[in-house]
Amino acid sequence: MKGLGPGGMMVASGAAAKGWRPTPCPACGSPLDIGAPESACVAGRCRASEREAAAAAVVAKAEAERLRSRAGALEAAGAEVAAALAAVGVSPEDALVTDAPFFDPGIVTARPDQRAAFLAHLDAIVAEGFAAAPAPASDAARLKGEAEEAPALTAACAVCRGRCCRLGAASHAFLSADEIARARRDRPQDDAEAVKRRYLDLLPDDPVEGSCLYHGPMGCTLPRAMRADICNDFHCTEQRTIAREMAERPRRAVAVVSRDGAAPLAVGVIDVAAAEADGFAAGFRETWRRGAPRAAGD
Repeated sequence: MKGLGPGGMMVASGAAAKGWRPTPCPACGSPLDIGAPESACVAGRCRASEREAAAAAVVAKAEAERLRSRAGALEAAGAEVAAALAAVGVSPEDALVTDAPFFDPGIVTARPDQRAAFLAHLDAIVAEGFAAAPAPASDAARLKGEAEEAPALTAACAVCRGRCCRLGAASHAFLSADEIARARRDRPQDDAEAVKRRYLDLLPDDPVEGSCLYHGPMGCTLPRAMRADICNDFHCTEQRTIAREMAERPRRAVAVVSRDGAAPLAVGVIDVAAAEADGFAAGFRETWRRGAPRAAGD
């Protein structure tokens, strides 16, 4: 015979009469059903903990696979990396060798429907931006975002060619009334039509297929001060790795292997000092892409 014990749990009636106490779950302390294994806890805290552990395991597995693929790509591209470093006269000991995502875009004429949707969006945010007060003076965070990117981070973008920029296709370059309000602040002499014309004039004739309308053959055609915050602030996992490793031990050059899984697909190198002194194009060169050399700026 069984009856309801403490908390409405099923217990043997004899045990209940003798003051039976349930065994607590070792993880969360909730009472277990009589005879239940310790893994059978159904308390919300335990279930939540299990879900968190399962999610963490998925993330850990994905990161382990990323690191394995990264190591395989860097090893497979060893000869191309050595040639890239030799091209800029930097020894392997004074270089960071790292990876980047890969995007191999086609160059097309913008689709009429995509352009029409963007024009409608631009009209809407210009109207909204001019209906509100101009943006306040730029704060330190905004000014930092508008500053030029470190050459080593830009090198990763150049070799990747803008995989993350694809997200700007459906979001209209992430532009909002906030950017219009800042444009009013920065150029108070411009009316709504002038602001809109500035954004329209910067649209490339040959944008990247399936990507943001401002994604041209040589990257984003918007100046950083006209971009959405997310476009200036976002850094992929690979860029964050470059920033951390260069902060820990600055090196003269960074060689970037763009990869698809463990397959290397492009190699570029940045002479950091040259880029800082004379501009990015002076320090960067892409030395290999799917077997076909391409000089920086081509």
